[in-house]
Amino acid sequence: MDARRIAPLLRATWRPSTLFWACVVLVWGLLFVFWLKNYGQELLSHAGGSLSYVEAARHLYYDRLFSVGEVSETGALLSTSRFPPVYPFMLFSSFLVFGDTTLALDVVRFMTWCMAIGVVYFTYRIGRLWGPGLGYAAALLAALDVYMISVAMNYDTPDFVAAFFSTMGIFYLMRYLKAQQFISGVLLSALWLGVGTWTKVSVYLLWVPLLFILALYLLRNGALSRRTKLLHVGIFFAIVFAFFGGWKVRNWYVVGTSSFSSQSGEVMLQYHAAHTLARIRGVSNLEIEQEMAAVLPPNAAERASVAEKSDYQYAVGRRIVLDHPFTYLVVKLLDVPSLLFGTLPPYYFFPKGRVEDIIRGFTSGAITGHRTLLPALWSEGRYLYVAIYWLLKVFMLALLGFACIGVMRMLRNRSDRWMLSVLLAVVLYVVFVSTPVATPRYRPPLMPMLYVLAAYGGSFLWTFRLRRRVL
Repeated sequence: MDARRIAPLLRATWRPSTLFWACVVLVWGLLFVFWLKNYGQELLSHAGGSLSYVEAARHLYYDRLFSVGEVSETGALLSTSRFPPVYPFMLFSSFLVFGDTTLALDVVRFMTWCMAIGVVYFTYRIGRLWGPGLGYAAALLAALDVYMISVAMNYDTPDFVAAFFSTMGIFYLMRYLKAQQFISGVLLSALWLGVGTWTKVSVYLLWVPLLFILALYLLRNGALSRRTKLLHVGIFFAIVFAFFGGWKVRNWYVVGTSSFSSQSGEVMLQYHAAHTLARIRGVSNLEIEQEMAAVLPPNAAERASVAEKSDYQYAVGRRIVLDHPFTYLVVKLLDVPSLLFGTLPPYYFFPKGRVEDIIRGFTSGAITGHRTLLPALWSEGRYLYVAIYWLLKVFMLALLGFACIGVMRMLRNRSDRWMLSVLLAVVLYVVFVSTPVATPRYRPPLMPMLYVLAAYGGSFLWTFRLRRRVL
């Protein structure tokens, strides 16, 4: 081959940016293969038991009906509104190609891993709105957060799929606010936020605060005509509301209620309301959860549909929460550390044969938490295990610390305040809807915002340090 043709290819291959992304894909790829081989099933949450996304995909595959297996009094399979359709249809598409096999599920697992790489990339693009250096810093933080890979490998829940679509939508909105007030920006932002709405209930109202920020920004923007402002905000609203309202119309037509999810009543009553009552009464959450599970519409326990029961439970739970707003707020705040500081158990970084005793202790219930286990592991000489545990915790603590510095610096820079409003809106929204009973797997949609804020804060500290050295 002509050397003149090879030279540009070699220069492109050895560019720092190419090497950076190659390292991200290689390291995450090695972790993916290692965890798939050693801990494939352990990385599943099995959320919802039999009412899982996988079950819905199987009913689509075998019965051509969007259902989770609920049947009518006559034994007919019933359609469901338990969750929106994007992820079950992803699984269903894999079943169409590979059949109802383990391979089909692992293909979806690989697809979500690719979306995890995509989240790192769009984190870079959000950070790059301030410059390439900050973009790579944010992407590096995202790549170092190995807990996110484990969430992406869980094909039983679509947390990372929702994070991928919502992060894309947020990037296009932030690019619109930062530099390019083109109609394509609001169109792409609304489109991907809409797809996220149809992926997981936890992000189905994320578009509301973002629409408010967009409308306020356009109201104060003197560079655009009134007609252009109305057109842009109208397009954004029309697209996201088409997804939001379209699914509610579908549910009204198919299951008889316009509720976005038939699971909302259970979540509101058995968790939000139950944990509020548990704090008021001074009893365990589990005790009140069991009590709330028995709450059904009066004189309609047998006749009420799943959706009708959900609507009734939601109304009861909302009334309890509204009657005790301050207690409810305290319950949610106390659950934030569980959401933000939970990390991957260190045994996932060792071959399964070397840590079977630890895994057995957790699965049997003999071990309830790592903090009580660490002194024993240290005395046994398992120093690397203990070091990994503390490194994971220190990483999250440092990330939040740098993010707080980033928030303070953005507040002082007027040109960044609109961008900050978007970042904080996403973080606060996800924190609010994920608590109480938050687990770390609920946090992927907010993590790109923390990476960018932490990179911004770290960039300021680095610049400040260089200035001090010059002086």
